[in-house]
Amino acid sequence: MSDVVGIDLGTTYSVVSIFNDVTGQVDVIPNKDGDRITPSVVAVGDKGEVMVGRAAKRFQTSKPDATVKEVKRKMGQLEKLNIRGQELSPQGISSMILRYLKESAESRLNRPVKRAVITCPAHFDESRRAATIQAGELAGLQVLQIINEPTAAALAYGLISSKAVSAAHEEEEEEEEGQAVTNVLIYDLGGGTFDVTVFKLFGRNVQVLATDGDQYLGGADFDQDITNWIIDQIKRQYGVDLRANVKAEGRIRAEAELIKQDLSSAMSRSISIQGLGMTPQGDPLDFDGELSRLEFEAMLRPWIDKSMARVEVALQGAKLAKNQIDEVLLVGGSSRIPAVQRRLKEYFGKEPRATLDPDLCVSIGAAILGATFPATWEKTPTPGTTPSPAAAPAKTPDVGQIIDVVGHSLGVAVMDQMPDGQERLVFSVLIPRYTPIPAEQIKSYVTRSHLQTQVVIEVYQGENEDPAKNFYLGEVQLKGIAPRSDPTERARIDVKFSLDVNGVLNVTAIDATSNRSQDVKFEFKGTAKLSKEQADEELRKLREMYEREQAAQATRAASGNIPPMYAKYWDRAETLKARLQGDEKAEVEAVMEAFRGALGGRGRVEDYLEKLIDILIKYKG
Repeated sequence: MSDVVGIDLGTTYSVVSIFNDVTGQVDVIPNKDGDRITPSVVAVGDKGEVMVGRAAKRFQTSKPDATVKEVKRKMGQLEKLNIRGQELSPQGISSMILRYLKESAESRLNRPVKRAVITCPAHFDESRRAATIQAGELAGLQVLQIINEPTAAALAYGLISSKAVSAAHEEEEEEEEGQAVTNVLIYDLGGGTFDVTVFKLFGRNVQVLATDGDQYLGGADFDQDITNWIIDQIKRQYGVDLRANVKAEGRIRAEAELIKQDLSSAMSRSISIQGLGMTPQGDPLDFDGELSRLEFEAMLRPWIDKSMARVEVALQGAKLAKNQIDEVLLVGGSSRIPAVQRRLKEYFGKEPRATLDPDLCVSIGAAILGATFPATWEKTPTPGTTPSPAAAPAKTPDVGQIIDVVGHSLGVAVMDQMPDGQERLVFSVLIPRYTPIPAEQIKSYVTRSHLQTQVVIEVYQGENEDPAKNFYLGEVQLKGIAPRSDPTERARIDVKFSLDVNGVLNVTAIDATSNRSQDVKFEFKGTAKLSKEQADEELRKLREMYEREQAAQATRAASGNIPPMYAKYWDRAETLKARLQGDEKAEVEAVMEAFRGALGGRGRVEDYLEKLIDILIKYKG
């Protein structure tokens, strides 16, 4: 088994996987609830308990102010998020999701998990990538690499399905070093973000040609459209606007997600939501209605149009016509929507494929990449046993070269003189969009005055000639430049951009004309990248939250004479028992009592702990 997990840190759902060197396949690791996908929701309960995943998603319906969801959309921003009075960065909240996935993997693998490959949208800029790495570090993970989500999906398809993908085009494909080439477009429509990536697949090699996307386009927007439709129906029927009622809107939003999913297989969906408030006459406000697939698809049309505009940009970047695309592969849960698939089929003239589970393939690809890193641990035989000499050698993934690209141009603001003598700031590109990464580029500039002794080099990311219309990343300050006595002379400044395999930027500036060379590091200013001091403070806050949670669990467990090591399972069972009734509640109580009996010596504790966990999974506790 690899010692590197692959994590798809999604806007609405997250997944953790690992490469199995016995089977040669990737195992998607179930979380603590037994599910393979985990809602990317974090909540803090009334007694300080930290909830992630299904429990947090249930909690958000009644306590939306104590819940944070869709935090991925805020990654790389300076905004702090409040959760139960605690101010945390998007990195801090994301780290709680990653920590939950890490603990789930450790529980299933029965060993520590310390290293990970984490995915992010291909259109994520430098700031968001750096924030993703920091989130992993706050969760106690060494992030070996950040990989673009479509590239991870391409890797999963390339390793597992390459023969199926390329077989239909065997005769018409060109050759690359004797290998058949397939042009593939990945349409990745997730819960909160959209990516489109064009790549070529040859053998086991993946080369990204172009990528584009939208950070604010995904299934969460579709859920909100349905929510708004229901709220509008209620307003017309009762004269009550529920947009100001956070709890009622939260309940409607939860139902909207289910409606969206059901309309992928049904032509209409009846809706019944009871007890949303009171009517002006003082009666209970209940909503009963029906939404047809046709009505839903009308809501989706503007979103699908936006996604197809990004598809065209990616095709232009790849210098390919739509009829040169051999395969269209679907990634992300929202790509299951029939209207999306129908639009892609109409545009490309071929049926889009989803031969891998759209929810899982990104994490699968990340796990495959993770298995290519050298292991840092060795398997040891169970005490008292001898390894079998006939044991099969460990399998490793047959991964070729992965060539990814930078999603946005990187450069600096420079003063340019116009023909009329006027000066203006322009964006001077050092690393153009779609440059393969890692990448390095040096450009030379000169000072504006012969007496100038320092320069401030502003770094931007984007595609506009006007730097102010691009994303400001930060600056390099170069001081101590030797002034020139000749008014016609200028100091030469060499600016060096280095972009690593994660798409994270480093900038240096060197006074190339002075006797004393300077090498000044890039200072992030326009991003939410935490300084060491800020990261330490964030970690302190997180540890305080976890300690309060553990103390609360221990207190509750102590009342039942439960050892601290089993407190979290007992605590979940208590919560589960409180929301069940009848035979189901009696079944949980019986398992809890049997577990308590095992602790008192009436049975093997491990056996009864397994039964306790099974009952939690059975009733989604």
